[in-house]
Amino acid sequence: MVTEFQKMVYDFVKTIPKGKTISYKDVAIGIGKPNAARAVGNALNRNPYAPKVPCHRVIRSNGKIGGFASGSHKKLQLLRKEEVKAFANPSHLRLGLQRNNKLSKDNLIRDNRDSRHRGLI
Repeated sequence: MVTEFQKMVYDFVKTIPKGKTISYKDVAIGIGKPNAARAVGNALNRNPYAPKVPCHRVIRSNGKIGGFASGSHKKLQLLRKEEVKAFANPSHLRLGLQRNNKLSKDNLIRDNRDSRHRGLI
């Protein structure tokens, strides 16, 4: 059984385009639960809808890939297949914040193909 929180997480994560990543924290903020990054990770670990809900596109705030139910190696493999070249620069994570401290989905998603910083795959 999927909880309401998990449904919010899965619905949000479904909007992440191929080749892009966001952090667990960004997902938490995006669903209106800014202190729930760990709960987002737990929800994604129990994702019964993969690959329709692309949980492999959610990474840690520090730019590392984070956990994955099938193992970190598989997550990295999936990201490489989608041509993700680098992970988000942690100093840029809050760029999507609006004046009211809410994130729009469009501003949350980062284009990793243009990233030129540490964390290259």
